[in-house]
Amino acid sequence: MNTRYPNIFFHGLSLYFLLIILAPFAGAQQLSFQQPVQLTPQARSDKGVALLHTAGEYLAAWKSPGDQGKIHMASWLDNESPNPREIVLDDAVTRVQPALVNAGTDRYLLWLDTAGVVRYKHCAGQCQWEALPVQVLAIVAGTGGDGLIAVSASGKIVLVNRTRGKDRQWMAVLSVTADGKLHPSSFRELKGNRSAVLNGMAVVNGAVRCYRSNGSQISYQDYDEAKDVFGPEKVLVSTAAITAMTCFFDEERSISLWRSRSDRQWYYQVAAASGSGEIAAVPGFLNASTPVSTCSSQAEDVLIAYTGADSLVYVAYGDAYDPASWMGATLFPGKAHYTLKDIVLPGAHDAGMSILNGLGGKSTYTINECNTLTQKLSVAQQLRAGIRMFDLRIDHYQGALYTKHAPSDCMDDAVGGGYGERLDSVLHSVKRFLEVHPQEIVLLSFCHFCDRRMSIEEQGKSIAAVLGTDRIFYPAGRRIGEIPLQELAGKVIVSFEEYDLPQYGIVLNTMKDQSDAFFNYKRSYAGTNSIDTLFRSQRQFFSRLKGKVDQNDIIRVDWQLTQIGQEAALSCSQFQSEDANLLLDGALLLINAIKKNKSIISLALWANRYLDAQLQGWMKDGIIDRENKPNILYVDVAGSWITDICVGLNRNALYHK
Repeated sequence: MNTRYPNIFFHGLSLYFLLIILAPFAGAQQLSFQQPVQLTPQARSDKGVALLHTAGEYLAAWKSPGDQGKIHMASWLDNESPNPREIVLDDAVTRVQPALVNAGTDRYLLWLDTAGVVRYKHCAGQCQWEALPVQVLAIVAGTGGDGLIAVSASGKIVLVNRTRGKDRQWMAVLSVTADGKLHPSSFRELKGNRSAVLNGMAVVNGAVRCYRSNGSQISYQDYDEAKDVFGPEKVLVSTAAITAMTCFFDEERSISLWRSRSDRQWYYQVAAASGSGEIAAVPGFLNASTPVSTCSSQAEDVLIAYTGADSLVYVAYGDAYDPASWMGATLFPGKAHYTLKDIVLPGAHDAGMSILNGLGGKSTYTINECNTLTQKLSVAQQLRAGIRMFDLRIDHYQGALYTKHAPSDCMDDAVGGGYGERLDSVLHSVKRFLEVHPQEIVLLSFCHFCDRRMSIEEQGKSIAAVLGTDRIFYPAGRRIGEIPLQELAGKVIVSFEEYDLPQYGIVLNTMKDQSDAFFNYKRSYAGTNSIDTLFRSQRQFFSRLKGKVDQNDIIRVDWQLTQIGQEAALSCSQFQSEDANLLLDGALLLINAIKKNKSIISLALWANRYLDAQLQGWMKDGIIDRENKPNILYVDVAGSWITDICVGLNRNALYHK
């Protein structure tokens, strides 16, 4: 994995489409992006940045702002941090993004001049780009468009541009002569192949794969240059209202990123050859208005270059990893001597509430999925997505223990509540997972107990019986800050809030200012549906922690927005009362629409998009430091997106001994 600079953060995706070919990802399913840095102190643009990686060297090209923008270039080696010398090409002027492509060992810079003529420079071996002559292609493509993208296949270069505002694209196939000159073999408009965003291309099994978006889905067609035909169109990703996208392709899988029009959030999918794959939110985002360029990097890395909203040119490395085995891959063996206080884990609040299996309480008609469910993935799915700490509240229901979500410890006392996953199913999932992933560590934290139908001791005994004493880690008098990760690998730590059951290997956890428990959660619960209040609450929490962290303290970021007052009862627009009172239901729906009440899930999706950026800002400002750094990021709608953030944070200098 890449360690050139720390702090993974995805910063500034664009409103355009592009694609690269990557080296195989060795089973990786997720991408984790490092903190972006300026390419050079002077680099500025109003369009996208072209990027190329070839022969152990990176090459970037961009235009300066304005209609008469000169092209700038920079290059650096694989083993160097970005901060190269910037050169200016006085004889290369354009209004749009240029393109970079290699054909064999030769490299080409192509651009549209202000009259719409395609021009290029050819570099064979080592050369000074500013000294190379400008050559002209016999192609007049027009002055509009988003910019150029290019790939090389079967000894030829395929060049594509999209005409802005009309969703029309043209494509040129260029022949390469023995002396490196380019000549157009064909030039055409791609009729019937309009795209809402700039097209992307890659070479797949000798064919040029053309990706596009019609605004609601990502699809592709394979172009056979020898036969001059396009294959059938196939859908890669179906989602609502895509306004921007980018795709990558390697020999085994495709990686797609896009921005949704509905919530302006960036998402990505790592899809296997079959086309299936999990969709995850991208942690950290910035709405840039220019294309993003991406290329393969060393090993399993990806490099992204883009123009930010501030017109500065940035680059960011991204690492590929498998969230199911992220601890073994990123913490072992180098950090095997660390403790859980030295790292950060992704955690799930009310982890068992991805399904509503039953209703309870005094007013069950007030309970629905919108005000009860906190997760979209089952615990088994969360484990595969990298979640390692699980908050579980349990109660007796229909003769068995189930996870629950209710305002009272005992469901009978609650106004209303819901039952989620059956507990034995959750425990079997954890046990099977650790058998397959022996370097992962799982924390099961139980709280809000009810002992009316089953004593606390009996509940602990049943949990231990399913997991097995050989799978449960018991500290035997030591505190959590004294136990290295290598001792915890393949184990589950089972803790009960305010209860200690050593006979079953279950340890005590507390939530106090100070405690003698095996571990003590330090956290602050905002209890709000206001994102600004959540920000202030967590910032104050970290500020108050300074000088008050003990060896058994686990610092937990409780990142939840919660329904307030009547919002919990009115949040679901499809809610109907049990007695189907049309007048009452109509009134509830009207109030819901006026107040813009939101479900727990929708509140979480809103809050989660800001978590990474807030943490990065607090670390930069010194609000978070080595002493008070978080150990658990505890969220609703937990998934691989929060694992991405934790993988990045664990590379940060604050998490290095």
